[in-house]
Amino acid sequence: MDKPIEVHGSGLVCDNPNCDYEKRDIAMQDYGAWVGALCPDCGEPLLTQAQYNMMSGVLEIVNMVNEMADDPFMAALMGKIDEDMEGRKASFRIKCTKDAEVEVGELKWKDN
Repeated sequence: MDKPIEVHGSGLVCDNPNCDYEKRDIAMQDYGAWVGALCPDCGEPLLTQAQYNMMSGVLEIVNMVNEMADDPFMAALMGKIDEDMEGRKASFRIKCTKDAEVEVGELKWKDN
């Protein structure tokens, strides 16, 4: 069975509402190197330790769910759910705010 949750993410954006700086070519696995880096346009932090810790925690949960899919019982259960959903896929955005809180965007169903 494919992993139930796929993560696609990259880039950092400045949290300063008066700044529109973004750097989209940073891979998620490289975020650790950007902790404490300052925005070249306004000087605000691009990624704080608290934000990094929060996103790392979210990814840990994703990995735990995906590892559960290797268990035969859970794989059967997830397979049944997938069958009931007719293989539909959905996506949503998550963002770690300046205060290291997670904002979850609207769930969008993808056409198969």
